[in-house]
Amino acid sequence: MKHIASDDAAVAFESAADLRAAPKISNFLDALFSLLNESAIQYCVLRAAASVAADGSETLELAAHLEHRRELATLFYGLPREHFRPVQCIGAAYGTDRFHFALLDGPRPLLVRVDIRYAGMCALLSAVEDALFARSQWQGKCWMAAPADEFSYLLAKATQVGALTGPEEESFKLSVDSLGRAEAEKVAGRLFGLEIQTAVVAACSSGSFSAMLPQLRNLGWRNNLLPRIARSLLAVVRNGSWLLHNWFRPNGLLITILGPDGVGKTTLSTTIFDLFGPAFGPRKILLWRPEVLPRLSKDPSTIDPPHSKPPHGALESLARIVAIFFDYWLGHFILVKPLLSRSALILYDRDIHDILVDHRRYRYGGPRWVLTLLTNVLPRTESLYLILAAAPEVILERKQEVAPTEVRRQLAAYRKLAEDLPNAYLIRTDRDLKSTTSELAQSIVEYLSRRYKCRHVLNRAPKSHPRWTKRLHTWVATRNGTPADLKFKIRSWLQKGFLAVLDQGLISGSNFVLAILLARWLRAEQYGAYALSFAIFVLCSFLQQGLFLEPMSVFGPSVYRDSQRQYVGTLVWLQGAIAGVALALLAVAISAFLRYDTGVFRMALLGMALTAPCVLLYWFARRAFYLQLQPGRAVGGALLYCALLSTAVWLLARSGRLSAFTAFLAMGIAALLTSVRQLWQVRPVIFTRKNKSELREVATRHWHYGRWAILGSMFIWIPWNVYYPVVGHFSGLVEVASLRALLNLALPVAQILSAFSLLFLPHASHASHQENWEGAKGMALRITSFFALGTAAYWLPICLFRAPLLRFLYAGHYSQIIRLVPWIALSSLLTGVALGPTIALRAMRSPATVSYIYFISSAVALVLGIPATRLFGISGAVMCNLLSSITAAVVAWTMLARQGRPAIVTRTVRQEAA
Repeated sequence: MKHIASDDAAVAFESAADLRAAPKISNFLDALFSLLNESAIQYCVLRAAASVAADGSETLELAAHLEHRRELATLFYGLPREHFRPVQCIGAAYGTDRFHFALLDGPRPLLVRVDIRYAGMCALLSAVEDALFARSQWQGKCWMAAPADEFSYLLAKATQVGALTGPEEESFKLSVDSLGRAEAEKVAGRLFGLEIQTAVVAACSSGSFSAMLPQLRNLGWRNNLLPRIARSLLAVVRNGSWLLHNWFRPNGLLITILGPDGVGKTTLSTTIFDLFGPAFGPRKILLWRPEVLPRLSKDPSTIDPPHSKPPHGALESLARIVAIFFDYWLGHFILVKPLLSRSALILYDRDIHDILVDHRRYRYGGPRWVLTLLTNVLPRTESLYLILAAAPEVILERKQEVAPTEVRRQLAAYRKLAEDLPNAYLIRTDRDLKSTTSELAQSIVEYLSRRYKCRHVLNRAPKSHPRWTKRLHTWVATRNGTPADLKFKIRSWLQKGFLAVLDQGLISGSNFVLAILLARWLRAEQYGAYALSFAIFVLCSFLQQGLFLEPMSVFGPSVYRDSQRQYVGTLVWLQGAIAGVALALLAVAISAFLRYDTGVFRMALLGMALTAPCVLLYWFARRAFYLQLQPGRAVGGALLYCALLSTAVWLLARSGRLSAFTAFLAMGIAALLTSVRQLWQVRPVIFTRKNKSELREVATRHWHYGRWAILGSMFIWIPWNVYYPVVGHFSGLVEVASLRALLNLALPVAQILSAFSLLFLPHASHASHQENWEGAKGMALRITSFFALGTAAYWLPICLFRAPLLRFLYAGHYSQIIRLVPWIALSSLLTGVALGPTIALRAMRSPATVSYIYFISSAVALVLGIPATRLFGISGAVMCNLLSSITAAVVAWTMLARQGRPAIVTRTVRQEAA
């Protein structure tokens, strides 16, 4: 009997036959090296596989050229699947990928770990990376690192780890003997310096190198203090980025084991840890729930109560299940998600789905529909479900807690649950342990292999559709006939919607906080100048929205779907040219206008003019991520922008130089730095010679669409921003400050609606090729319902507590606007109601209709608003804004109801421009 050591238990081969049938490492190595050689991969073996690693897995260490990093994960999937399957790929360290392969030739899989270190990134290869592959030696089947390079790598690795095992000490002796002391001292000198190279080689020869490791680590810090500090700071940034990546795409595995009592869950839990633990990091067993919240009773057997006890009352049952529901949500973010992001292996010995089958076990006496509802709205993490089943007679022989009829009912219910849950496997446990273990291992390997393929093969193959669409289609194809595809689609859109809201919330939140701080700290006249300048900036942004951003959201996913990088690069040139001309005209206009103006408004307008091109460039870079349905990357840019703006404002406030002018400058600097980073991520094709016909085609197409969108954007700007200059003309900058303080409350919900509009428009445009006009109307109704409910939920607490809220925000200033808050709330709600049909109309390429809708509402704002503002001040402006919003909602839905799907015809760009 052969035992392989493990952290928790021992895995044993039952007989000599099992030992002889164990998979041969040599077969795997032959297949791996043959695949690498045939694919012309630059590699070399740094350290061959040990006999058996301490954790029960074989280990192979390779060095590969950095240019092959993206293709290796896909290449490994080409190994013979009947014998070897890749099951895991983890970024073990910067410049190192760790692959785990399952060898299937034996009665149970054996895991082989392959660590690949990339020359040019991995610090352990920094001393030899220049000629590592040129000096490598062919050894019949593979390329081996030169002895000097292998010795250098072993020294660097041991110094980094800080510990050595007995076999590793012996390998140092062999390396010194094969190299000779002179050559070994040269290698040690390159790593540690000439002063200590002789002592290092002597320690390696005598087997006492582990005693020198603390001295070498301290020496490295003293000799390379500044470079190491710089590398440490970079490592912190890289680790933060890697943790964020792992949070949304964890490498851990969550396995849930379900089944009746006596079916063998505990035994198989230990087997799973023993077989697959080496491929993961931490290990955790959860009993039915995360237990972040304490138990509701002190009974230690609440997880396994006797079925003979009566159920709790309805109210107590509901209270308990709601508490468990919150425990799952808290545990998801506090316990489960962090562990999975660290590549943990988590086992649920039953989870909340178990109560759907055996509610008497948990003494639940409430309505059953509550259980179904709560399980459907739990946080969903990709999980593998193992449903254990056995013959009723076998289960009753092991445990006799329930009657035979109840055992049969539970088995049928568990089989039905296995059909409904995604990634569920039914495992028979009424056979011998070897057969059950083999079936269990095959199920887990099959799931891990499929997950590996989805992440590292399908996602990196050329696609004609957006990545999320291909992933969804692939997943639905594998789950055909189940209702889980709809849940997956809903969760995917909820996640993207959350990221879009987070992105917009960070940006608008930073600007909102800046506006509040300026309202608290500046005099009313200065704040009024800021508000009026910001309204002009919003007009410029709306022009960009109509000419560039909105057409890009429509044409990008459809017309330019296969050449988006070239398309975005062309738009960068076009926007830069137009921005330069507009900035020159604005400078002339400011110089002519400011001769007759006060210094307060002059400086605010100058700051806006300098800031506008930078902020508009940042908004363009953000929209490129939404074009690819990747709001997560936009969130990273928003975090950077928020951090830069907060730092700049804090420095200005500390130095006493915070004003409208410097606030605009802070926004511009933060936006410029962030836009450079985001354009680098998007990588548009900018620095190549642009074909004039290509520029003309894109410009013509955008102008054909954007001329109406520009009018629509201007008409959208008028109802909410035209009152700033009107109020300033009739009542002065002090009243402009009061109006801005009132409309600040509507800014967060307006930005949230804008974020969801960014997300819905590309999807609606893509779907418009497949759905009829009635489908577009249904989409508009769903979007409107969502917007209306969200806006109402935002404004309700604000209206109820408006007086203390305004006193808190503005430090007692602007109390005269308290009575107007409900009217602004109603106007904001109606604005959201009008957005649904306008999104559908834009998606169907009918911007002229959208322009007409907002033209009517703008006409109401101008015709009625100007005289009302002159007679009643801010109150008249707010009431006319409400009338304008009512008009927009009514006209939008009327126009949508009258529309039919336009005929699809093919036209050239010249015909479109005609």
